[in-house]
Amino acid sequence: MIPISLTQKSGNRCGHDPKNPNLSPPNPIRKGKGGPPRILSLAAERAKEWFWNPQKCPLLDTKTDRQTRSERREAIQVVLECLLSRLDLVTLCVGAPTLNHGFVDLGMNSIV
Repeated sequence: MIPISLTQKSGNRCGHDPKNPNLSPPNPIRKGKGGPPRILSLAAERAKEWFWNPQKCPLLDTKTDRQTRSERREAIQVVLECLLSRLDLVTLCVGAPTLNHGFVDLGMNSIV
């Protein structure tokens, strides 16, 4: 058996394919009737554009002269869409409202 490090031509060892990235989380933002406001799905679509053109959002770019690696951009995109899918637009908090007018924050395990 040939070790995976010898079969790959790039420095990537996590199975990431830069030409065919997986830019959606397991539960993407629903669209249409019954889903969250359109602005959240639109923000997720625009964040996907950032993967292909990192200069569109300098805040997410590195401060060096090097470009952020594609597997890192892919991971950032998936986490962004996960956070946007649970964002409350009124309070700008990420989580879920409770019955007694409280709010439960989205935990790290939910994001992972």
